[in-house]
Amino acid sequence: MLFIFLFQIERFRTKPRLYLKLGLLAIMFVLIADDLLINGVPFAVRFLLPVMFWANLMIYPLIYAYSRDLVFNGRDLSRPPLWIYTILPTAVFLALAGIYYPLDFADQLRIAVFHLSEKATDFPAFKLCQWVIIPVYYLQTVIYIVLTVKLIRIARQNHACNFTELLLVKYISLYVIAVIAYEGAVLILDLTTQWTSDQKNFTDMLLTIPFIIVAVYIGFKQNLIVLQARFNRLSRQLDSNLKAGITADEKNGIRAIIDEYLSVNQLYLDPDLHISIFAKKTHVPVRKISQVINEVYGQNFIALINTYRIAAAKRLIDEQIGNIKINQLYQKVGFNSRSAFNRVFKSVNGESPSDYIRRIIQQ
Repeated sequence: MLFIFLFQIERFRTKPRLYLKLGLLAIMFVLIADDLLINGVPFAVRFLLPVMFWANLMIYPLIYAYSRDLVFNGRDLSRPPLWIYTILPTAVFLALAGIYYPLDFADQLRIAVFHLSEKATDFPAFKLCQWVIIPVYYLQTVIYIVLTVKLIRIARQNHACNFTELLLVKYISLYVIAVIAYEGAVLILDLTTQWTSDQKNFTDMLLTIPFIIVAVYIGFKQNLIVLQARFNRLSRQLDSNLKAGITADEKNGIRAIIDEYLSVNQLYLDPDLHISIFAKKTHVPVRKISQVINEVYGQNFIALINTYRIAAAKRLIDEQIGNIKINQLYQKVGFNSRSAFNRVFKSVNGESPSDYIRRIIQQ
């Protein structure tokens, strides 16, 4: 079963939710196998200990792969092949199996019921677990916590949709907190208490319950997370397709049309002008007008029109110094209200129309 999994794991790349399901399955397997080993069930004692360590070491890689797929919306081309994640767990399994399986049942049982914080044993398999496998496990845990924190930063940077960003960050952060709390509590209790092996095993299992609750909660919410991730990916693809739909020559042509209808025909003087009216007059689709204005002028349509209107207002002021009133001025350049004219004028020039007129007169 183990080697079938290793050969088939790369197929899961197209079904990322299997990562989370397999991670939850590994957690449940570890809990059941641990309980069977503690109670000395013969089949479990004989076969399950190395497999349980393998499954334990696969939990965080699987959940990390699932989280990474969500953050990158299934388009993570730089991710290594999934079998890479199985190298360390498989190496541990082979090392432990080579020592554990040749033992007779009595020695296997003694190892199975010992808690890994115990010191009174000389079994090579137990020493391998205590001095190699457990430190490797915690080192791997720290590595995946760091990698997952980086995923949170990427989620904040890459997702333009606030809801998606908050959803991803919420669940991944919740997972990181749960891992730190669970592993920290288990490690501290195992190293500082003088309980018996049975007490420590029971406490470890008890502390696992909140972690399972968090994992199951994320599992129930995964459809919403995946739906939002797919929506965000679709939005990006649509934006990319829209941008790719205009050639450089077409962009230059549309820019020339915009300049002509604003500079020569002075459509900006129409106070009711909006982008749909402009598109009808120029016979250019609204989408392409908006895209060219954003890419060429670095503004939206309204901001560009207001720029032309303020420039026209300044020309009138310069031409009719002292002979033009603001009440007349804003209507002549296409504004519907004086307050809007004053606000836009100040945002463009850094001073109000009245201050600008006074400064021009003084000069």
